[in-house]
Amino acid sequence: METTLLHQTGTATIEFDASVPCLIHSPNGFMTSDEFREQMNVGLQLLKEKKSEMSKIAWLADARNQEVISQEDIAWIASNWNARVYEVGVRHIALVPAEDELSSMSIETYIDSSEGAKLTKGLIVRQFIDVESAKKWLRDMMNGA
Repeated sequence: METTLLHQTGTATIEFDASVPCLIHSPNGFMTSDEFREQMNVGLQLLKEKKSEMSKIAWLADARNQEVISQEDIAWIASNWNARVYEVGVRHIALVPAEDELSSMSIETYIDSSEGAKLTKGLIVRQFIDVESAKKWLRDMMNGA
């Protein structure tokens, strides 16, 4: 199924895939902390809009082309952004990291921080080698498999 472009800047896109259903955030290159957080907040708003149309919604971060984000931004996502998307009804987040070691370490830190958070105990975060396997997992999770 095709995706629908919902938001685009010079450093990222956010698309909607109704077949999952999920939003796909695809950062590209370097972003300042402000740019990154703005993208995540735009994504949160789009999740709210799509959740009003769908019974379930998930988040997929395709970070294969993203440069490393700061530890502060990782902590912000895990403690602040996750709690807000959880309130919207997101229960599954899939990540496709860049192949470099620093990105993988950042993803591991985020997953560990996310799954240890008390406010979002029902949030499941997993990483995948490609977008298709991430979408398959999200579909399975959303359909109760």
